[in-house]
Amino acid sequence: MEIKYKDSTNKVHQIPEGYEHLMVGWPVGYVKIDDAEADAILAPPPQTTQQKKDTLLTQINALETKEKMNRFVREWALLEAVTKATTLGYTEPQLYVANLGYRKIKDHDAQITALRLQMEAL
Repeated sequence: MEIKYKDSTNKVHQIPEGYEHLMVGWPVGYVKIDDAEADAILAPPPQTTQQKKDTLLTQINALETKEKMNRFVREWALLEAVTKATTLGYTEPQLYVANLGYRKIKDHDAQITALRLQMEAL
């Protein structure tokens, strides 16, 4: 078990239990703290809204790069597939079940759409 202290700059220091006598020569300003306070000090600061948006945009870009298909190409492919399917008498749900390529693009697009909605909600 370790005993935790914070200094005047709010930096956390840990000393094994039983070695408190080593604190004698330390500078003034060290205060003993509990685990909860140490965890709060050591926790990374919360992300700003812009940082969250940047993270989501990075995820979107990674998905688009992975599939080598940007938004324009993806939306065009989906629209073309639906247009052709409807001329043949298929509904969009039928197309989704019957056409693996369409399903793959549609699922990929749904992932990106979900990330975009998260970004807009911020």
